Amino acid sequence: MIRDFYNSDYNKPQLIEGQSATEERFLLGGKGQKLYEMHKLGIKVPYGFTITTEVYKKYSQHFTNIDFELPDTIKSNLTEAVNRLSTFCKKPFAQLSHNPLLLSVRSGAPFSMPGMMETILNVGLNDETVERYTKQYGESIFIYDTYKRLLEMYGNVVLDISKNTFEALYHFHLSKHTSKIEALKFIIEDYKKLYKTEKGIEFPQDCWKQLFSSIEAVFRSWNNDRAYHYRNIHHISHDIGTAVNVQMMVFGNFNNKSYTGVVFSRNPSTGENELFGEYLENAQGEDVVSGYYNACSLASSSKYSDKQLSFEEKEPKLFQELNEICKKLDHHYNDMQDIEFTVEDGMLWILQTRNGKRSSKAAIKIASQTIRECNSESAIINVLNGLAIEDLQNVMHPIIDDEQHNFQILSKGLPASPGVASGIIVFSTKQAEVLSNNKNVILVRKQTSPDDILGMNISSGILTAKGGMTSHAAVVARGMGKPCVCAADFLIVEEDKKVIFGEQVLFEGDEITINGSTGDVIKGIVKTISPKLDDDFWNILTLADKIKTTGVYANAETEEDIKTALRFGAEGIGLCRTEHMFFGEERIPVMQSVIFEKDATLRKQHLQKLIEFQKEDFLLIMRLMNSNRMIIRLLDPPIHEFLPHSDAEKNAFLMYNTHKYSKAELDDIVDSMRENNPMMGNRGCRLGITYPDIYASQVIAICNAIRDAVQLHIYPNIGIMVPFVSDEKELMIIFQMIKIKINEILHDIDHSSYTVKLGAMIELPRATIIADKIAKMCDFISFGTNDLTQMTYGISRDDSAKFEESYIENDIFSDSPFSEFDIEGVGELVKIAVKKARTANSNISISVCGEHCVEKKAVNFFLELGVNYLSCSPHRVPITKLLSAQYCIAKRTL
Repeated sequence: MIRDFYNSDYNKPQLIEGQSATEERFLLGGKGQKLYEMHKLGIKVPYGFTITTEVYKKYSQHFTNIDFELPDTIKSNLTEAVNRLSTFCKKPFAQLSHNPLLLSVRSGAPFSMPGMMETILNVGLNDETVERYTKQYGESIFIYDTYKRLLEMYGNVVLDISKNTFEALYHFHLSKHTSKIEALKFIIEDYKKLYKTEKGIEFPQDCWKQLFSSIEAVFRSWNNDRAYHYRNIHHISHDIGTAVNVQMMVFGNFNNKSYTGVVFSRNPSTGENELFGEYLENAQGEDVVSGYYNACSLASSSKYSDKQLSFEEKEPKLFQELNEICKKLDHHYNDMQDIEFTVEDGMLWILQTRNGKRSSKAAIKIASQTIRECNSESAIINVLNGLAIEDLQNVMHPIIDDEQHNFQILSKGLPASPGVASGIIVFSTKQAEVLSNNKNVILVRKQTSPDDILGMNISSGILTAKGGMTSHAAVVARGMGKPCVCAADFLIVEEDKKVIFGEQVLFEGDEITINGSTGDVIKGIVKTISPKLDDDFWNILTLADKIKTTGVYANAETEEDIKTALRFGAEGIGLCRTEHMFFGEERIPVMQSVIFEKDATLRKQHLQKLIEFQKEDFLLIMRLMNSNRMIIRLLDPPIHEFLPHSDAEKNAFLMYNTHKYSKAELDDIVDSMRENNPMMGNRGCRLGITYPDIYASQVIAICNAIRDAVQLHIYPNIGIMVPFVSDEKELMIIFQMIKIKINEILHDIDHSSYTVKLGAMIELPRATIIADKIAKMCDFISFGTNDLTQMTYGISRDDSAKFEESYIENDIFSDSPFSEFDIEGVGELVKIAVKKARTANSNISISVCGEHCVEKKAVNFFLELGVNYLSCSPHRVPITKLLSAQYCIAKRTL
């Protein structure tokens, strides 16, 4: 359970034969693993050993108890390890000496958690050792400062005495005494008195007691609040535990030839291949990262002030040595390194290295640079595999200017669609149209519906008080690449045209900013930067394309969305949502007239108008897509969503149908068609059964567009998809109608000049169970995971935000099932359906359409099932490509 990383001979029998790097990291922790690797690379690291995560796991249930002590067997092993280290370093521990072995005790989780857990330095110092040192060398700031730091860190970490209490005493004596040594003497005495007044105990003079209790405290820090929250945010398991690294101290506060610092092997803000970091003279490592001191620049090219010498200028030889080590580690790990170092009396020591945190822009540049510099294929794919999808996503959306910090956050909601947007508040599509001519607008709604599609399209961003991560607002906004925040805390008072954020009241026309990456709603205009997608971004995308083996399509139907999808390399359209073709000021009254009209002749006239509208839309898409495949989904939303609900919508309908209906008659018709649960009502293929001429009009428009496209020497590659299928008999009726229309309209067109395939969207649990029957009739099937999740759980995705937080707090959900795909439940239905479909039809094409196609676990699951392609929002095509490539990389390395 203890591994030395300084003595290669001793380590040989302890290493596990064939142990992978991942297994080693989970055993030694990230810090311990890299200390061992640096030693093997010939880099000077302070000698020491690692207490493995096995110890934490064995005693984890006890580490909530501050009085818990490690068992005697562990203490015995630790004593042996320290004695070995003492012999190797030729410095005694826990013995009177003018040159004692002092130890640092640091955490080391398998995943980097910078600053979240605890460290204790200078363990092994006591009154007698300080006295022996001063007799040998005379009084010095070094020995008193070192003792002061131990008292402070031990008291805070082990005994939970407030840092502020120590700091108050420290600053009091510094201001009172002109001599630093005299001040430190008084500080040390008052610190020791603090132990008595705060905890009723003496500071332990027993060095072994210091060591054991320090180790126990570092183990306990795995469960402190900030570490717990950090793991939740970064989806790190709470069960993996931490290792503890015990090393001999090296002192950056030893004299004026001693330093401590932090260096990045590349610039973490820009990604440029240059050293970036800071140092302090005559200080210990915690001083640099604490932010209490004004550190100096390492490199001359980035010095902060003409009055401060850079480390390069002050110590050119040490800087060159550090530079070479940085390059070696950067090359060894094929990633930017965040390195802590100490110089003790002119000798450079590396305390730790880890993959450095960096901005998304820097992450892309560093990955691209590293790929160009790598000589081996394995190194290249490791770089791609290590790239976070959030980095690729973030660089595609506007970001808040880092230089602007002073702004007021009004509310916080769900970060439903990334990016930043500023504009004036509008409450309706009409106002958005009026005000967007010369200003950016933010559409603020209680919730959105398909009726808001124009307003959403006009707006720079969308803010709603209701709805979850896959609500209408969220899904459509992501598809449009617009920032969106859902389920924010505010109240709309429409009659007064105002919105209330707590005590803050804003009116229509007031300015706000929404950050769809964080969920923040900010008062006023916040300056943003439009990121530039440079060659580094496209290099990553090109490499992902070469590695992935599964198609990546886009969910798109507007010209802007399709161009965006093609720009990002989408290989086709996996979901063209035709319902968006029916909404719009001139179209919605026509669609409503088709629904209401009883006279066959008049109904046919309305349908003909819809056919012309749709034909032009389909032809435009075919021209944009050329011969690339496009899957057109027939009308899906409930009939309820097409009805006029507000007075303005009813008035628009009555104006279109002058003198045909009275207001009362229209109200009666709308009331008679209202459904209690429209999402489980007359929608999808049920519309095709109850309103067959609406589906027929869509097929006619598709076929007419194909005729025109062929005349333009375009090869249309079309799939017609029937949504919300629950029974093969539904498909039989609708497919028969589709085939009849195709034969009627395209009978004289050369079949080699176009392709039309027929398929079904699997969104209902029953459809997954009878997938074999459905597959026998289809050329393709596509899983709509949002609706399948909704129907499997019996949860409305628009209302789930009301209780999801409580479910997550009670560990029922780890995350929203609409954000994190439910592999155990919904995934099992998909697996059943795929197996049945492939058994019934070995040639069938299978795909997944929806927001789960950008979630790593979901993508891995879908690709493991062998789907033919994934289809996502246009702006998320690069994300799905990267995830697909990373899946292929993982399969190669298994």
